[in-house]
Amino acid sequence: MSEVTTKPVIVGIDGSDQAQYAAVWAVEEALRRHAVLKLIYVVRTDLTGTLSASEYEADVDSAKAALAAARTAIAKRNPSVVVETSIAEGSPAGVLLAESPDAGLICIGSSGIGRISRAILGSTAASVAEEAACAVVVVRGAESTVAQHDPLRWIVVPVTRHTEGNRTVITEAIAEARYRRWPMLAVGTHSSHGDNATSDELDRLVADWQRQFPDVHVYPISCDTDMAQFLRNSPDINGLVVLDAGRSTELAQIIGGVTHAHRADLAVLVARENADVRVTHAPARHR
Repeated sequence: MSEVTTKPVIVGIDGSDQAQYAAVWAVEEALRRHAVLKLIYVVRTDLTGTLSASEYEADVDSAKAALAAARTAIAKRNPSVVVETSIAEGSPAGVLLAESPDAGLICIGSSGIGRISRAILGSTAASVAEEAACAVVVVRGAESTVAQHDPLRWIVVPVTRHTEGNRTVITEAIAEARYRRWPMLAVGTHSSHGDNATSDELDRLVADWQRQFPDVHVYPISCDTDMAQFLRNSPDINGLVVLDAGRSTELAQIIGGVTHAHRADLAVLVARENADVRVTHAPARHR
């Protein structure tokens, strides 16, 4: 692996399959950023208060087992990634938020992010995505027992009239598309804020991106729904949705859709200003 030069990519580990899936997904992010992959397990004391010695010992044993399983999965994906592990106490969301100013990215599995659980109990993933000081990716693995062998994956960007001026979203989306070699889908979605992009505006924006970044394949599509409904209507779309931080409250609806959840691997990246991610025009091609 290249020399580590940037802030770590942090993954919240809780022993769930989705958290382990997020750890594996984060491997490419660590490689792209030349960063350490830091796995954090939080022993919860926010709900139960102080633990007895035996309870604490049992929870630490569970933490060690979950971290070891995540390490094994990461090594199978790419053994060159530098991995660090940590066990903390408190609220998972609180611990990850405290780490966020010194992180390049936080990755979390989508366990428990359904609409009802978010409304009643809250969700670590949703809370961190909305409040973190760095970019956040929430990852959901497909639950279908019949998975496509090699599905086409997209970088999906919801487009409004304000997207053109949002360099943070464009920077993240282009950097991800280039590294992963996935095409981009620019989706002109319906917005209740009245900032919907017309078909002509969407086409002009995509044409501009194609001129600036000719090495990335960008395709426009207009719809009359919001992003969550668009994905529910398109259950075959796999990949990464890139959102502006101002739209982070849409995360639960986007990634928690039951119909889409059972058919596709999907991650949502909430983009924030991050000095570790930069994008330039495509390099000149020599003939």
